[in-house]
Amino acid sequence: EQNMKKIILSSLSIAVISLGGVTTFDYFKDSDQKIIAKQNAKIEKHEVKPKITNFGAKTNGFATFEELNKASTIVVKGTKVRELSTEIDKSSIDDSIIGGYTVTEFKINEVIKNSEGNPKIIEGEAISVGELAFENQNEIYTVNGYEAMKNGDDYLLFLEEEQGLFAPRGVVFGKVPLDTEDLEIYSTEDIGQVEGNDEEGNDEELLSDIFADAKEHYEEQSE
Repeated sequence: EQNMKKIILSSLSIAVISLGGVTTFDYFKDSDQKIIAKQNAKIEKHEVKPKITNFGAKTNGFATFEELNKASTIVVKGTKVRELSTEIDKSSIDDSIIGGYTVTEFKINEVIKNSEGNPKIIEGEAISVGELAFENQNEIYTVNGYEAMKNGDDYLLFLEEEQGLFAPRGVVFGKVPLDTEDLEIYSTEDIGQVEGNDEEGNDEELLSDIFADAKEHYEEQSE
């Protein structure tokens, strides 16, 4: 268990390189000091949605698809099969939830890029993807508004890997939904401000542009 925890910490930190000293690694290691959780319960049309708690973390974001593509050693298309496990970190002081992640089984349908020759990146095979979102007692916990992939849906993933676990680049940047135009992130209205960002929440227009360019580029390449 300790070994798995080290693996997830080191691998997820790759995807989130700090611009100002706070990384995903710091977030998991020392969450209660480094990160402010933003909570917001949303009620709409008499429908009570799950409460969403966002852990904001500074990330190495990308301004364009070209930047994201260049920075990613692994790019694949595939399908989320199922969730393998949920890991939850609790505070030793008051037992409150301070972090966690979901380990997801992802089947690779097409290898687009594997520039370092990672032996696990094989068409038709499955990999384990670390997703920075999980649910516990009708409450959703997320980092920077990351929304977990949906079972059976197809995605284009920009990944980094270390010791067996793969992580989307820049948390929300590296997971591009292929079955919908929806960005599949929790909106600013849901999550509030992402700590370290100048703007409120994620720049949804930027993500939309990057996702559109990524889909166009790799759809053309597949034909």
